[in-house]
Amino acid sequence: MILGIITAMVFVLVSAVFFTKKLSNDSRIRKLFSVIHKPLGYLLVVLAIAHLVLTLPLIKQRPIIIYILGIAMIICVIVSIMSWNLIKDKRKALFLHKISAFIIVPLIIAHIAFCVASLNKYQQKIAAISFSNPQISAIADGEYIGECNVGYIYAKVEVSVSNGVINNIELLDHHNERGEAGEGVIAKILAEQRIDVDAVASATNSSKVIKKAVENAIEKGLVK
Repeated sequence: MILGIITAMVFVLVSAVFFTKKLSNDSRIRKLFSVIHKPLGYLLVVLAIAHLVLTLPLIKQRPIIIYILGIAMIICVIVSIMSWNLIKDKRKALFLHKISAFIIVPLIIAHIAFCVASLNKYQQKIAAISFSNPQISAIADGEYIGECNVGYIYAKVEVSVSNGVINNIELLDHHNERGEAGEGVIAKILAEQRIDVDAVASATNSSKVIKKAVENAIEKGLVK
């Protein structure tokens, strides 16, 4: 997310050259943005591609439209740069350069809008997680698989129960951004033999998702 914000800020700086055209030729601001326009354009391509690559592991956890818009933006940036460098007719090159730049604006707005909406939905799902704290002693012996998916975080576990005790919890899958530390909550569940243990401070949301996945698993073994 931070890299995405930086990329958007660089785009604003790159685009600033169009808004300084009305200033006098001697304007220091106009000269400054004219000088940094091209190198920042190349930097924008690098940042945009890096942002895409770093978020690809989460493609299953986020709306695909976010990635489509991101790829479209990268293509527009590349076209904008390549048109100026490869087309000999500078009028045509400038026209394509500007058109590509202007197309990026609504793409960025749409990209940000979908990201914000997706983030809000994720936060709502996290807030809605609650625990019923089933009695472990009431769980039939066996191995149970449970999942929990809140969008940005997904966890899948296999829980082994024997004689009213959770013997083992295997984390089969855990999609997250910076919540790997949350996997430490498994040791707490095994030690305390209950689900709603304290979350790992540095990965509260991942901890909640993993705990809910464990609860969803063992609830399948409740003796009715």
